[in-house]
Amino acid sequence: MGAYKYLQEFWQKKQSDVFRFLARLRNWEYRQLPAVHRCSRPTRPDKARRVGYKAKQGYCIYRARVVRGDRKVKVAKGIVYGKPTNQGINKNKAKRNLRSIAEERVGRKCSTLRVLNSYWVAQDAKHKWYEVVMVDPYHKVVRDDPRINWICKPTMKHRELRGLTSAGRKGRGLFNKGKNATKLRPSIRASYGAATSCACAATAVCRPQGPWLVQQGQERHQAPPLHPRLLQAPQPDAPPPLPMSPSIDVTTGTTLGRGTACLCLRL
Repeated sequence: MGAYKYLQEFWQKKQSDVFRFLARLRNWEYRQLPAVHRCSRPTRPDKARRVGYKAKQGYCIYRARVVRGDRKVKVAKGIVYGKPTNQGINKNKAKRNLRSIAEERVGRKCSTLRVLNSYWVAQDAKHKWYEVVMVDPYHKVVRDDPRINWICKPTMKHRELRGLTSAGRKGRGLFNKGKNATKLRPSIRASYGAATSCACAATAVCRPQGPWLVQQGQERHQAPPLHPRLLQAPQPDAPPPLPMSPSIDVTTGTTLGRGTACLCLRL
């Protein structure tokens, strides 16, 4: 096994005496630092490399501290001036995980950098610490690397705020597969909109929505047939009649109307 494999085995045994001693020292050190600060090097080099970190120019590591537990409502003196159903303060569950929240805070603090990924490093009774891998999209080394220059596109701005990172996709349920995840892709809102909107792209006539009447010899979920007039092929239009030349009376030299029945000569 290589050195990174040994580090991975070490971080998996969190109840060992050595790990508990180091974790106690790390927690004391992290508590003295600001909530969001930059690291000189990753605490877990094996994990950082697995999530995309490279020890070269354009990459940096930021560490974020997040309070554990439920999300408390920020209201003055704990008073909600509304109905009793909205007066809860302390037992509101967050829809996003704490790692996604840590990525958001680092992304807001370093708005010119792009969030690549993140991983857990430490925790105590009150806080959790995550290290976030940040990439500089304007650095020449990053822009010239075909394996990472996709993050330089304008559409990758603030990926962490739109649920596009690994933590965000996990919070959206996109890691689930099968019949229990059919309404999660591409997103919950898009799936709901596609199911409730009218899909009539193939025909010009909007078919009725909802349950259809079950007729004899017809399946339950089969759409009703279209009108026979819509199924007929369009008939080509008849060509316009050819214009008739005017008639001239030879004897008098007068011009008669078009289509006038006469025995005069046509020039």
